Amino acid sequence: MADLLDRSSLDALVPRLRRYARAATGDPAQADACTERALATVLTVSPPQQCTRTTFYRALYRALREEAPRGSPPAPITEAELVADSVRALAPASRHALLLERLEGLGADEIAAVTDLSTAEVARCVDAAMAELRHRLLGSVLIVEDNFLVAEHLAGVMETLGHNVTAVAATAEEAIAAAERRPPDVVLADVELGGAESGIDAIAAIRAREHVPAVYVTAFPERVMAADQAEPTLVVTKPFDERRLKVAMAAALRPEAPVTRRAARA
Repeated sequence: MADLLDRSSLDALVPRLRRYARAATGDPAQADACTERALATVLTVSPPQQCTRTTFYRALYRALREEAPRGSPPAPITEAELVADSVRALAPASRHALLLERLEGLGADEIAAVTDLSTAEVARCVDAAMAELRHRLLGSVLIVEDNFLVAEHLAGVMETLGHNVTAVAATAEEAIAAAERRPPDVVLADVELGGAESGIDAIAAIRAREHVPAVYVTAFPERVMAADQAEPTLVVTKPFDERRLKVAMAAALRPEAPVTRRAARA
């Protein structure tokens, strides 16, 4: 049987309960209200000396599952917020199993007791959550850049982040043909290209066939902002910072919260 809690152990557990609730909801006020309700539910029945940490996590889990969402949080702009937003978009069982294991350090038996799942179901939920997170945060990328060295640098950054570079195109014509052969999840493009057409032209032609987000990496952000873009578009200004590019890529891959003509901020 798990260890029973004394008063000091309960005091140490409360901040962890709040952390779990905030990670699960993305709303500090809602999370704290659920935590207070869960504590009251347990402590009106039994003193802490007769409870385990699983007792409190179980009460909080039920409170969180019963709480209606209060709407989407503000669009995240940092890498950590983007990852947290992707976690909150997971199916409830997968989200809670993942947070209880990876964030709170509960074992499979404890998670099963909290969620009323079997230990095998807990393992499947965690595996499913990790697979979906990889899918949400990673994607296939078409790079449109006429400078060979910059294109190689961008490809290296994308591969380091775990994205799959499907093609590198130096002209709008090459980019359109590459997208037809293999539609990407994201187009990463410069504005100025070799040839008569620009990166804006290339993306407009690609989007005429496929709804795809774009990240411009360019020294001419004003040209992107002036274009009539109806689809999600982000801009990272050259010379680019790799961390800002990583955040922009994560934002572009978020279908729940499209971003139109918004410059990426670190």
